[in-house]
Amino acid sequence: MYLKQMGQVPLLTREEEVDISKRIEAAESSALKIIYSVSLTADFQLEICKKLLAREERFDRVVLDKKIDSRETYFKSLAKQVVALEDLLKKINNAWNSIENAKNQTLRKRATTR
Repeated sequence: MYLKQMGQVPLLTREEEVDISKRIEAAESSALKIIYSVSLTADFQLEICKKLLAREERFDRVVLDKKIDSRETYFKSLAKQVVALEDLLKKINNAWNSIENAKNQTLRKRATTR
């Protein structure tokens, strides 16, 4: 019964398949941008980057090969980005601690506007 019904359903055209694929890729990209913009994921991302650099994590499990030109160039860039992310996380944590430790509302307001 299922196969008979399946034969009656029209298939997608090439253009429809391409359109759906593009929409899926755009949605994945948007979702990743949102996930990466949340500072709660930064520690996890940093951990994965460090594992990649230490060769403790497989490159092909974490990175889409088709999106990069050279692994060597990727690793050089990744090392620089890890340092930048560590510095940024320190600044974020310091700012958060300043807000948390503010004694009164005025100090708390001043800490949030830095």
